[in-house]
Amino acid sequence: MKNNETLKYKEIQQRVINAIVALYQRDRNLLNIDANERSINSKLAAYLQREFPGWNVDCEYNRLGSDVKRLPADLGQRRKHFSGEDQKAGRVYPDIIIHKRGSRENLVVIEVKKGEGDERSLKRDLDKLRDFTDDTDDAAYKYTLGLLLILNSVKVRVVQRGTEQSAESKQWTEKLKANLKELGDER
Repeated sequence: MKNNETLKYKEIQQRVINAIVALYQRDRNLLNIDANERSINSKLAAYLQREFPGWNVDCEYNRLGSDVKRLPADLGQRRKHFSGEDQKAGRVYPDIIIHKRGSRENLVVIEVKKGEGDERSLKRDLDKLRDFTDDTDDAAYKYTLGLLLILNSVKVRVVQRGTEQSAESKQWTEKLKANLKELGDER
């Protein structure tokens, strides 16, 4: 992990998993009734805030300081997946972020899907996570960790340093499923 956060990787992992488990435990009905993704994200963000005191947890936060949050201009083909004005401007709104407002301390960026959905949508979210976690010198955000959570199928896809981490994704998914199984949830 690069960035200057004081939390260790395993600590971040356990805290995020604790928050996801709390969502399944306390707000499972939001998933069962197919509630809007924003409703689910707001609850997950509240549980994440409890797990990350001293950090800001925000939904659809669109700022870098006082500027609008944008992905690099050289997105090329990926930009076609954005919509309307956001496509032209490269504006993005990550579902949930854990960061320190007004600073360059960006810890975790999360995209949430209720289900597997279509491949194009998953690809778009993974592309965003790659850009948000890019840690090259000229990268804008340098989030330590990017997560794509697929709630109904209980999957976690992990992105670090601009690259999806298959082994880490499998490990996160297994750990989350084991924690849910302890609660009697056999997802």
